[in-house]
Amino acid sequence: MAKPQQRTSTTGGSGLSETATIGDVKRYLCRLIQRVDRGRVSVPIGNCLGQLCNVLINSILDHELEERMTQLEAEHANGWQPSPYREMTIRGGSHGTEKKSVGTA
Repeated sequence: MAKPQQRTSTTGGSGLSETATIGDVKRYLCRLIQRVDRGRVSVPIGNCLGQLCNVLINSILDHELEERMTQLEAEHANGWQPSPYREMTIRGGSHGTEKKSVGTA
């Protein structure tokens, strides 16, 4: 007769909730790295959990983008129109940060 396996937490009970933010995942990864470094979590388990965190981060970003798109579509359907001129911040390059007005009016 097979002996039932006892489940143990590999992360010390500090898992992520279903409403985790990217900041939560970042903190979880920091704790996970420390546990792997101290030998409390095996490298294969740490690798697997790290990969899953990457998938979770991408899912959070996709969800946030979907919410923003839904909001923009609703605003557009309600007649919202962007102003013809808007200020846009351009970063990088040899000139640092510049602000320029862009538009067609």
